[in-house]
Amino acid sequence: MRKLTAGLFHSIDGVVSDPFLWQFDSFDQELGNGMDEMMRRVDTVVLGRVSYQE
Repeated sequence: MRKLTAGLFHSIDGVVSDPFLWQFDSFDQELGNGMDEMMRRVDTVVLGRVSYQE
């Protein structure tokens, strides 16, 4: 069995959809470094139908 970890953009009020609508003004070097660190550990990606089609 493998461990499944979700790396999500989410706002303070718990919104996890449409990060392009709210994260643009808060994306800085620290957030970029954190995303880079998370992405370096990814070896498999699980997509739903809509994400796959996009």
